[in-house]
Amino acid sequence: MPLATFRVEYPEFVAIGDALVEAKLANALTRTDATGFGDDADAAQGLLAAHLLAMGPGGATARQEGNDKARTSYLEERQRLARARFGGPRLARP
Repeated sequence: MPLATFRVEYPEFVAIGDALVEAKLANALTRTDATGFGDDADAAQGLLAAHLLAMGPGGATARQEGNDKARTSYLEERQRLARARFGGPRLARP
């Protein structure tokens, strides 16, 4: 996902500098299976980058309250997308 697209889709990170956003986008790209996510690969990358940014010191308002501090709405949406893309039936071979 290009930086400009990320900035449009996630305006809540406007205060975070381009270098950090690009670093998180690069990190998210290495952790996103483009073949598996198909047309949703950019969305999956952007959601993971947003999650990583939210988990940093500047993203406290994006984190969810509760016992599990490692969750954000971005991660939940990415997991939902992954289940939709990767959660289909599997064939077992003998």
